This record gives sequence, structure tokens and C-alpha cells, in this order.
Amino acid sequence: MSSYIDKLNNKRIEKSLSVYKLSELCGMPMPTVKKILAKKNVPSVENVRKIAVALNISLAQLFCNSNEVIIRSTDDKITFMTLCESLSKDALRHLSWFISNLKT
Repeated sequence: MSSYIDKLNNKRIEKSLSVYKLSELCGMPMPTVKKILAKKNVPSVENVRKIAVALNISLAQLFCNSNEVIIRSTDDKITFMTLCESLSKDALRHLSWFISNLKT
């Protein structure tokens, strides 16, 4: 299973965007984006969100494969359910970290 960083990088390549152009689109310094995509640092939740928005990819798409996620939003509550047993330990660790760092 691809990591969320791989998915971001694949989407960037699919859209024929250079790292420089992506950094412009997400309003982040190019060296920061380059290090994130090279997996040389762990990005903040906000930086992942900025890159995902620039690439027009949802956060659900980053962390799960199709048919693994159900997201239901009502008012201020978001219900997130996933078939955790189908995710790798690495994916679960990243997903857990990401969710725990979300700010309301």
C-alpha cells in the first residue's frame, strides 16, 4: 500500500507539476515541499492539507484505498470509520497521528 506521501507525489506527477510549481500552488517554500515529497521530514497536518488542496486530493484519499472509508459530516461532527484490519501498521500509525493532530 502506498503511503500518503507517495500518493501526493504520484498526483503531482500525474498533473505534470514540478516541485517548484506545487510549492507555488500551496504557498509553501520549495525546499519544504521537496523534503516532504522525498520523505526527509514528517510534515505537519497543515502542510499535508495545503499540498492536498493544491493537488485537489481529499485527505480520505491520502490515507485509505477506495471502499475503505466512510466519512459522514453533520453539523460540527465528523464520523470517520475505516476497515482498519485492511490497513498496514504503517498506514494506521500515520492515520492515527494525523487524526490526533487535527485541530477544530
